[in-house]
Amino acid sequence: MTEFGAAGYPDLVELDKRLGDPLGFAAGTERLYNTIFPGYNNVVRHLRVYSSLCWMARTVGDSLKSDPPASEAEARGRQSRALEKMQIIFLWANEGQVSGLQVAGASRGFPVTNEPVPLLFENWESSANLLANVAYGPSITNGLGFLNRERLCTTAGEALAAAFEKNLPTDAQLAWLRDVNVLEARRSQIKRIQGALNLHTPRKAEKEAFLAAFFPGKQASLSGARAKNRWSGIHLTLASIAASPSGRATETEIRGTMARGISPLGTQVVKPGLEEMQSIWAILQLQQLQRLATETLFGAVLLWIEGNQLTGAGIDECVNAMRESGEKQYQKHGISLSVDLETYLRAYQGSKASFYDAASHNPGTPADVLEHLRVVGSHNSLQWIEGGCRAVAEAVTALTFVTMETLNLTRSSKHRELLNELSAERGSLLSMARSQQRLRAEPVGNWIAHLVIDWTFARYFEVVTARSEGSNGKLRFAFTTGENGLEMCGPHAEPFQPNVSTDKLRHTLLLCIQCGLVNSVGSGDQTTYFLTAAGRSRVDSYEADREVVQTA
Repeated sequence: MTEFGAAGYPDLVELDKRLGDPLGFAAGTERLYNTIFPGYNNVVRHLRVYSSLCWMARTVGDSLKSDPPASEAEARGRQSRALEKMQIIFLWANEGQVSGLQVAGASRGFPVTNEPVPLLFENWESSANLLANVAYGPSITNGLGFLNRERLCTTAGEALAAAFEKNLPTDAQLAWLRDVNVLEARRSQIKRIQGALNLHTPRKAEKEAFLAAFFPGKQASLSGARAKNRWSGIHLTLASIAASPSGRATETEIRGTMARGISPLGTQVVKPGLEEMQSIWAILQLQQLQRLATETLFGAVLLWIEGNQLTGAGIDECVNAMRESGEKQYQKHGISLSVDLETYLRAYQGSKASFYDAASHNPGTPADVLEHLRVVGSHNSLQWIEGGCRAVAEAVTALTFVTMETLNLTRSSKHRELLNELSAERGSLLSMARSQQRLRAEPVGNWIAHLVIDWTFARYFEVVTARSEGSNGKLRFAFTTGENGLEMCGPHAEPFQPNVSTDKLRHTLLLCIQCGLVNSVGSGDQTTYFLTAAGRSRVDSYEADREVVQTA
């Protein structure tokens, strides 16, 4: 007889506060972000990171030529150690300035005394690497093309390295920095080069060398659709700032002008050749709202399950609770049918061809996609009070707005082409719009139930199953249906919180500031951006290149 040991249970999986991308919408939005702003992610922001790493890569290249290694492994080791050295020096030189500025490795502490410090990651608990995939690595190589696959300088990288070299003192005391085999330094040595490595003071030569790859004066000087898309995307951004009534604009105002293609004063910002980028940006804002609103429904579902688990209540009971919650809110406004909700929103569109057109004259109203993003995103925590959750109705209103504006945009050939191209994706805007149209004559509760069943429950189970299959079969469900109804699968410290993450527009503005094209005043959401003389010159000297834009 076989004797089995005592049955054990696996550790409960701690659920992340935001669960990442529970409904799988991120890939669609990232695709469009990477089309309009290719070559960098939403982390990079410091020009001098690029120039200092290019300088060390060039130094490594010179070393490999003058002192050939015995093997490829030795060459890779020399290069890796030298790049680690440069990163640690960079952070040390900026100590006290990098905290909170999203620089990988900023948590490392350095001695206040003058003893020698080893310049290798292994000497710190943190192995955070500026060349990692989540940092500057993809951007400095494939993205902007300063380094090749072997992390040696390209022609563009050589130019940026040479520009950085001009910042360095020329005396012999810098031999330790130039020697890739010297892997320690003292505080006194770092002080001598702090000016050259300061995050906030890239010199003119560095800016010019960086701009030659990032945003050159003429689009025709770039090869490849991605680089040309970036050129057009940045021009749309600068034109939107230039068109602001006061010459200054917040990030939200810039985002809105880019999406509408027109400023609050009626100034057109879509110059010939920028039409495709503007269309992509407009559709991207709808995708962002679709994601936020659908994840808000998912968050309400999670919270309801947590409060009703193990009671025998199943999916049907949860759907009915979501439905009743939304209907209760809509009854206050006389909305009983799905088409009534359309009518309510259509009043804000008026005679305009789209909500975007209407919002160009009345930003901040329910005609404005950014207002819906603000309202739905204002729920720092979802709450069920007396059997209802106010966020349910707000999310459904936002999704109805998304479907209506999607159909509005299909009347424009430039938008329709892109929407059709994206229609094959699971959960496309057109797919949701068609669902809403099928149910528009039915009670609004049916539309709510459809969104909860098909776009929350079904989509979540589909996404998490696919991810589990790709992770050696390890299931990662936040909830499931058990013998006693719906139940959570593990403890979590805080409720799921839908979130609009920092996107590439902000980092585009930051890089433009670093390059001297844009300046800013204020802080946080109150920051306003305005063009420098160099930025204004770029807007005024715009010349279109009408090559066909290719999506990423």
